[in-house]
Amino acid sequence: MTDYGIGRSSSFFEESVYWPRNSSFSIASRCRRWLENVSEISAISFRHSAMTGPMRRTTNLYAAASTPATRPFQAPQVTQIASEVGFTNITVQPGTGAILLANLNSGAIQQLASPVANVSEPVLTSQPTSQTIASGSTVAFSVAASAAPAASYQWSVNGSPIAGATSATLLLGGATQANAGSYTCQVTNTAGSIESAAATLTVDAAAATPRLLNISTRGLVGTGANSLIAGFVIGGTTSRTVLIRASGPAIAAAPFNVTGTLPDPQLQLFGQGNPAPMIGANAGWGGNPQVSAVAATVGAFAWTSPASLDSALLVSLPPGPYTAQVSGVKGDSGVALIEVYDVP
Repeated sequence: MTDYGIGRSSSFFEESVYWPRNSSFSIASRCRRWLENVSEISAISFRHSAMTGPMRRTTNLYAAASTPATRPFQAPQVTQIASEVGFTNITVQPGTGAILLANLNSGAIQQLASPVANVSEPVLTSQPTSQTIASGSTVAFSVAASAAPAASYQWSVNGSPIAGATSATLLLGGATQANAGSYTCQVTNTAGSIESAAATLTVDAAAATPRLLNISTRGLVGTGANSLIAGFVIGGTTSRTVLIRASGPAIAAAPFNVTGTLPDPQLQLFGQGNPAPMIGANAGWGGNPQVSAVAATVGAFAWTSPASLDSALLVSLPPGPYTAQVSGVKGDSGVALIEVYDVP
């Protein structure tokens, strides 16, 4: 007796489906039926073998890319299916994890529904960061994770779970000293669990005192003595860090679209005296990352072009009066914006 069949083997599993020679379906139609059921295979071959002798001939008819399932059905599930349906050939379809059942008597192929999805334990892609806020402020901690199936979240403070804090973002409104502490998030699914890094919340009661953070003005910069001037005074007994910016090209761009701006603002900072000593100067900020970071911290609008000729100074100054002046590098004129920010 001679059987014809279609088979595939790999280092992960081996599968074969055989039909009796006298079957009413041709080998070609069987091959088509196989291709309809199996979407990812490495090769299909017709295999002719005789039970009365060792001679075997194999001819490869089709080849395609194959990705083995990363997590096939578990052994107990396969055993249960086998006992229920009585099939002798049970395999896992690569890539999808679907179960294929082959009846060696009839040659029928059955693909079971509900393939097993890939399973992976949670991996944190973003960690919560420590923050210092003023008393009464709102603070948010967040994590991001990849996991299959989807993960659940539980936030804790100082090791104690927070009731109802079961989303990827923890939002605390009206924070007080009672909310200060170390915050972590436990991310869990059926494959495993991982705890985030600890993020410290510091609540500064003194920071709640209102204060002026910024003063700015827009005006026409002329030539000679007709520069744009901003004067400010630092009080107290300790030095303060200030960010001073002179915008020309930045306010000509969207969303401001100011016309007639100064194309090359030069910023100069002077202290007290006669003549007043120059403390610093800048003509083109050059995309300074520290200037960008501090600007974001104090709420200044972003300069989007590192190549723009807008100018900035980030300096620490002792108490006393100061004068910031804006003029054109080439002795030209135009509209400019000068800003002075108190950096916390």
